[in-house]
Amino acid sequence: MAYYEKKKSLLMTDTSIEEANAEIEQLKKLLQQAKSVALSQEHLAATGRLTAGVAHEIKNPLNFINNFSKIANSTANDLAEELTEPDSIDWEEVEDLIDILQEATARVVEHGIRADAIVKSMLMHARGEEETKIDVDVENLIQDFTRLAQKGFGSEYPEGKIEVETSVSTDMPPLVVPAQGLSRVIINLVTNACYEAFKTAEKSNGPNSGQVSLDATYNSEKGLLVIRVEDTGGGVKPEVRDQIFEPFFTTKPTSEGTGLGLSICRGIIESNQGRLYVEDAELGGAAFVVEIPAETGVSI
Repeated sequence: MAYYEKKKSLLMTDTSIEEANAEIEQLKKLLQQAKSVALSQEHLAATGRLTAGVAHEIKNPLNFINNFSKIANSTANDLAEELTEPDSIDWEEVEDLIDILQEATARVVEHGIRADAIVKSMLMHARGEEETKIDVDVENLIQDFTRLAQKGFGSEYPEGKIEVETSVSTDMPPLVVPAQGLSRVIINLVTNACYEAFKTAEKSNGPNSGQVSLDATYNSEKGLLVIRVEDTGGGVKPEVRDQIFEPFFTTKPTSEGTGLGLSICRGIIESNQGRLYVEDAELGGAAFVVEIPAETGVSI
């Protein structure tokens, strides 16, 4: 009798283990679903910040296009009127009008190209699919996305006046890099730096301003692109420097962060055999350093 009772007990134990394993698997699925939703929300939030930056950035070329288009239209009308009377054409006036028309249309083309580049930058950032490395002008990429990040932050926190300085080494060559992923990293790091600098200044009861700097260099011997983003924020305590790169870890209020930005950034950099780490900044806050392998490209 004792044998059968023991066997029954073991069978019940096996059943309990199976049920527990099934519950664990179900919890894993739910956690993965929650993570996927959170990642989508983080990407949407980042795209939203970029969109705000684009809206500010694209206004200038559009204003130029509108103004020079009006000049071109008015000049074309004047030119047409001047040419209606062949016997009394003032050829000097015609030449002047042609010069004005050519200058105006050249400016329309120039600023149209600029607006197109801004939109392409946003599309490159917004796409979520896997990317291949491409040959890019790294200085332009860094300048463009740093500026967009600053504009996006200013749209979200208009009371925060953050001074952002960008320095790219003069000998920076064109490089083959994961441009889409790198743009996401730049936007995230610069936006975070602006936020930390702003919040620290706000706590000091002084003017709501702060400083952020981005320095980029290329180590040709090691084939490494190095990007360093510093701020005048409160810094990162040594005991949480590893935690800040973990998914869902954040020091921001729940309404202002998902805790996925730095995790995504590290994932992007490490998937390209690079490193992303944090250390103390000369400005007094935190310095996030990106080191990513990059081969030199062709002249652009």
